[in-house]
Amino acid sequence: MTETASLRALALVCSLKPSPAPSSSDLIARQVLDEPGKHGVTGDVVRGAHKITADLFQGLNDIGFTIPSQGGTYWNDEAMGSRDYMDLDETPEAVASTTATLAENAAHLARALRATPYPGS
Repeated sequence: MTETASLRALALVCSLKPSPAPSSSDLIARQVLDEPGKHGVTGDVVRGAHKITADLFQGLNDIGFTIPSQGGTYWNDEAMGSRDYMDLDETPEAVASTTATLAENAAHLARALRATPYPGS
């Protein structure tokens, strides 16, 4: 496959709010998926269970998924405050830069694995 062949991403949303209720986590996931578009990647959001990222990624890793470095992002306000991410006028720089790094790392890893898959894949 070539460098320009399409890549797909999946954003797993671990929100406390059930669908279809608005969720800050869902909004962040959609912003995360906007970023890989700059790297030729399209994707989807899967939303429903609350689970911390570390446990989720470990479980996925245990069954054969590869997780990019800085593979998750989140919002908990400054010092665990009470502002909802959806109510912010703009994306905080810390979230925006983490989201951009996540997207770039995921696209890079996907291309590397496509070019040189794990043995026995």
